[in-house]
Amino acid sequence: MLGKKIKKIIYLEGLNCQHCVKRIENILKEIDVVVRVKVNLEKQECIVYLKENIEHSIIIKKIESLGFQVGEIKNI
Repeated sequence: MLGKKIKKIIYLEGLNCQHCVKRIENILKEIDVVVRVKVNLEKQECIVYLKENIEHSIIIKKIESLGFQVGEIKNI
């Protein structure tokens, strides 16, 4: 059983469809400390659950490599 998970909300720009959602979910799941990813197309946001904290730059680079923009990342 894992300890308390870290939860981040990522505000996104440029999501147009469910294909975009899946691409972001899949690329963030490549990060070894990511436990779960949930992207909300309507709200243009993503909630990421992590085993341990990581630099926001790692998340930003992954998302921007797909051509999307990150508006802000907050710990929640």
